[in-house]
Amino acid sequence: MICYSLAFCQNHSDSLENALQNKLSDSVRFVTYIKLSAQKKYTDFVNAKRYADKAFSIADSKQWPWAKGLVYGQLAFLSNTQWRLLNRHEV
Repeated sequence: MICYSLAFCQNHSDSLENALQNKLSDSVRFVTYIKLSAQKKYTDFVNAKRYADKAFSIADSKQWPWAKGLVYGQLAFLSNTQWRLLNRHEV
């Protein structure tokens, strides 16, 4: 998701985070964690990783291979981003 307004992105993230306070099915909770991780991947690496880890926990406990694939993709992106940030002085 590309956000054209920082305020819109923050409001959308806040809405998703607030939704997590409700009783949600595992599939909806999983999707919410993935969306939050994707939204925060450029601005809040720590929480992006935390949300991806929570999504993985659900995928693993439910034995959803398709969901694990989504999380692995997100974690790979985050790992690559972290590596680039740590090594940007070498570029």
